[in-house]
Amino acid sequence: MKTDVAEIELQKVVKDLKDNYHKLGLKASGEYEEALWGEIKKNGDVTELIVWGAPHGHYMEHGRGKTTNAGGGVPLIDVIKEWIRVKGLTLNPYAVTKKIHNEGIKVPNKYNRGKVISDVINNDRIREIKDKVSSGIIEKAYSNVLNKF
Repeated sequence: MKTDVAEIELQKVVKDLKDNYHKLGLKASGEYEEALWGEIKKNGDVTELIVWGAPHGHYMEHGRGKTTNAGGGVPLIDVIKEWIRVKGLTLNPYAVTKKIHNEGIKVPNKYNRGKVISDVINNDRIREIKDKVSSGIIEKAYSNVLNKF
């Protein structure tokens, strides 16, 4: 019974994260939404609710600093070109990329008011889930979505 409640609450959190992502108009490639999923780990009396997601969720929530070294992933210019295309914007992708490399991305900004994750996963929500599942059953509820990979 308790696990069922934990599963239901975890599914609600994942759904709420996806809904907030859409409400804030942040969808571009859809990778963030597709990567969201929940996992429950039990170890004796301890139940952990874990939300997994795309690494760039961290940047959607917190922004990013200027580029300090060359990355090993997809070149930023390619990501920016796709973002501009999907959003239907008329921006110079090279200028946007240069600005991001030099200044980073501050959140909130014109395109992202922030809180895509923290509107959903916060201390109040964790307390609410703990109360629903039952006092003392969930010792730890957290999300690695807010942690930088």
